[in-house]
Amino acid sequence: MVENLIEVEAEKIHKLLGIRSMFLYCLEVMNLSDPVALSLIAVARKAVAVPALRGALSDKRSRRRRQVEWSRILILRTPAKFSTSQPAHVPRNRF
Repeated sequence: MVENLIEVEAEKIHKLLGIRSMFLYCLEVMNLSDPVALSLIAVARKAVAVPALRGALSDKRSRRRRQVEWSRILILRTPAKFSTSQPAHVPRNRF
């Protein structure tokens, strides 16, 4: 699925279909939910930038588990100014 998204974005296939963004492509064509679409787009874009990640994702063994793990890593390491979600962990106040 990640490889498909990489190809769609590289070839601008979503634009040829009249869809203005990858996010809308994932929602309308691939029928994904908002969070899944955002996560897969993030993983696909990071896989283009990090060849080792792309290689790991293309390995058929435990592919789904690794995608979930990489999604969690990407979400946790995304700088706050780029993140639109709440932090993964909110420390408790200790009184």
